[in-house]
Amino acid sequence: MCSSFEAFHHTRENRGDARDVDDEGIEREVKRVQANREKAIVPVSWYEEQIGKLIPSKAAPEKERFLHPKMVAVVNRSVKLWLSGEKVLIFCFYRETAKALRVHIGREIELATLKLAAEKLGINSGEYGDRIRTWFERVTRRLTDENSPFHREIIATLRKPLESEEFHSLHSRMGDLVNLLAAYVRSPSFIARYFPLELPEVREALLEGSTRAQVVRAGATALSRALEEAMDSSAMTMQRRVQEFLRFAKELGERAQRSAPSEKERRDPLQEYIDAIAVYVSPRKKGEKDEEDDMIPEAGSGSYRALQPVRMVYGDTSRDIRNRIMLAFNSPMFPEVLISSAVLGEGVDLHRFCRHVIHHDLCWNPSTLEQRTGRLDRIRCKAELTHRPIVVYEPFIGGSADEKMFRVVRDRERWFQIVMGQKFEFDEATSEQLANRVPLPEDLANSLVFNLRRFSKGPNP
Repeated sequence: MCSSFEAFHHTRENRGDARDVDDEGIEREVKRVQANREKAIVPVSWYEEQIGKLIPSKAAPEKERFLHPKMVAVVNRSVKLWLSGEKVLIFCFYRETAKALRVHIGREIELATLKLAAEKLGINSGEYGDRIRTWFERVTRRLTDENSPFHREIIATLRKPLESEEFHSLHSRMGDLVNLLAAYVRSPSFIARYFPLELPEVREALLEGSTRAQVVRAGATALSRALEEAMDSSAMTMQRRVQEFLRFAKELGERAQRSAPSEKERRDPLQEYIDAIAVYVSPRKKGEKDEEDDMIPEAGSGSYRALQPVRMVYGDTSRDIRNRIMLAFNSPMFPEVLISSAVLGEGVDLHRFCRHVIHHDLCWNPSTLEQRTGRLDRIRCKAELTHRPIVVYEPFIGGSADEKMFRVVRDRERWFQIVMGQKFEFDEATSEQLANRVPLPEDLANSLVFNLRRFSKGPNP
């Protein structure tokens, strides 16, 4: 119930088939026998039925299901970070919660995109829906037109880093890499956040379709400047993100060169990366679906199309799609919000362009949370490159079992700094005792930690 309304209903209907893994990361399915539940001293079924009558059903409208207090908080925080240009990694236990988060965050990001564009364009907030969508379609077509000065300016700006001697090994892939970046740049979400739509020269040239050379040149220059200078909240410019993207692509290309001939024939890491970031849309009929189940907007010549800004991974996600989504998340492009059950909690790297993680659902073991956060704490992570911290959010619902879990896991985390390797067994009785005991003060915990630096032979013992 503390996770989402959807998880509550799904757990009631599918006993023991709600989570992908348990608190320790072990895949298992706990089946409960209804007869045992009926014999229980506490009438659990009766309480569940009463709660079920008070909360929205799975079939209720999205707005009603969005009223879940933690869901609202997590979605709003994710959208706020997205608006500031940051990627977000979200972990939860329940599959239905992951699905609900994807729906709600995707909807709110779309609304935020329309609202932001309307504000920059000076359009009344009550009119921006269909009007802004139509405008985005018109602008996207202009940015895609190879004869447009805006298209030429975008391509020229994105090519600059690739022309550096540092990326000489990628020159043969320049066309693919630049087209991928261009597909992202002309997406509504990028246009709304980074294009200077409020500038008169941009409005006149890009929005109103002016053909006067002086106006068009001024508008194109403003777009080029935005691509080079616009920063996210980590003070990372788009140009810097492109450079880091190319460094990772170069690393993958060199890895392919070092592979054994037989292995090289089987897979090309750089090509896998390119394929993961965007889908090449060949000419199709209008309305046809691709393998990602995204609607193709219209028929036409083949072109690169950016993927969705919000993606989800859970136990039933195939390994191939899971790997593609992880690779794409390790790029400056889509997806920008990745929601996962515990399946991505360890053994994977998601760090290159993300330094914000939200633990939507907590667990009793603080080391499990640390493992999840560790997906962003790697060599050459964004936090390291920007000299900013990895930011961890652990939301909970006050006055509920959610808050008790939060207090227990915080207290245990402090003790883990003192006593390492201890195995804890958790049940309702012990968790209640731990929740009610006086927490170990942070200053005391720090004073009890065994500091190995005191025995260092370096200049600063």
